[in-house]
Amino acid sequence: PHWGPLSIKAAKGGSEFYKSGDALYRVDDSSLLIFNEGKYYESWIVSGEPVETLTLNMTPAFERQALEALKATRNGIIDTYGSVERIRFTERLYSSTPRLEYLIQNIRTLACNLKANHSRIQELFFDVFVEMVGLQGSSDREALATGKTRASARTELHRRLLVAKDYLHACFNEDVALDDLAR
Repeated sequence: PHWGPLSIKAAKGGSEFYKSGDALYRVDDSSLLIFNEGKYYESWIVSGEPVETLTLNMTPAFERQALEALKATRNGIIDTYGSVERIRFTERLYSSTPRLEYLIQNIRTLACNLKANHSRIQELFFDVFVEMVGLQGSSDREALATGKTRASARTELHRRLLVAKDYLHACFNEDVALDDLAR
């Protein structure tokens, strides 16, 4: 187990598994995983073939700078977050989007020569962060779309259901007992 900063995790050509507490995630070509800063987790790959994985880590200073730049340039995308300095992302599997795949592939390519590509990689990190904020906004709207209970209760119920859904995704080829899923 190890600790990490705010990060987005991707895999190509197979799957990488992540476990944090009772939550289990399987990141593959079609999904991405976001963890907030301070998350303790372990990860592993079970494959007879090579699997390429990539984790993009973001510092608190980067988050604050990116949010400030986003507030200054994009009206509406983060109005929900008001004057916050950081966003608490919903830790879950997100469907990969063509835009995120494009950005991550460019970072992978440019990372072969970090020194020469440092400025461009920073720009791409900002673009990834913008996409992450968009994913979080969609997740927030999804959580609040139904029910007549308090918004905080709907958000928490939605978070718990996503943990169960992600667990099922990770255990797609196993029989899962209802007790295990509830836990």
